[in-house]
Amino acid sequence: MQTETMNMTQGKAWRGLILAALMPWWLAACGDAPEPDTAAAPEGAEPLSRPWEEARARGVGFRAVGNEPGWHLEIYPDSHLHLVLDYGSHTIEVPAPATETERLGDVTVTVRSTEAEGEPLYIEVRETLCQDTMADQQFDYQVLVRLGERELEGCGHSLDGST
Repeated sequence: MQTETMNMTQGKAWRGLILAALMPWWLAACGDAPEPDTAAAPEGAEPLSRPWEEARARGVGFRAVGNEPGWHLEIYPDSHLHLVLDYGSHTIEVPAPATETERLGDVTVTVRSTEAEGEPLYIEVRETLCQDTMADQQFDYQVLVRLGERELEGCGHSLDGST
């Protein structure tokens, strides 16, 4: 009986030593994740991560992202739209179409319609909270992008006060 207790105690000691030896490596690996760049985040707002800050620096006024398949939209005010589809394998750029804004109850809805690659492109931005469950992140806007028959849903942030 005493031998069994001794073996169990030694086993626990070895596990503790192994964990202690691996802990610095494990923590260093976790530290490789990029920190959010908070330099230009508006006062009181949650910090934006690097892609959002880089978009703002390029003059993007509104940015949206979605999943399955991964896509993102960047709207350059009074210039053009940049839509990246299918995890980056398909890119569309078109001149920025006219914007129509209306109130539906308590929600402001901004709509843009144009044509891209011979298909109608419709973008609807609703000023209502949006939760990206894959990124575990909350956004200020719900976004719908319709390209022909294809419909994509996602979330977005205004980077300059525009939608």
